Amino acid sequence: MDVTPLYSVNKVASGPLTSPPSDDVLEHRRLVRAVHSLNQSGVLGETNQLVFHRDTQTHRMVIQIVNRQTKDVVQQLPPEYVLRLAEDAYRGSE
Repeated sequence: MDVTPLYSVNKVASGPLTSPPSDDVLEHRRLVRAVHSLNQSGVLGETNQLVFHRDTQTHRMVIQIVNRQTKDVVQQLPPEYVLRLAEDAYRGSE
């Protein structure tokens, strides 16, 4: 599963964290656990897994079903052509 951490915490020996994790961090943790559970359940088949990542050009979230063995993308939302249209629109607004 490709889910990049939103943050990292360096533990300080002198004491606990001073503030609780933000709502975004908690939501990210829930998403990671849900994707991991889904991938472990086999509901996508034994050869497929769910992958989330952020498109580097448009900064939009992309959801993919990927074949574990071949690494081929079986299905993607939004489709690649939609991402490229969004990228062109973003460049045109600058």
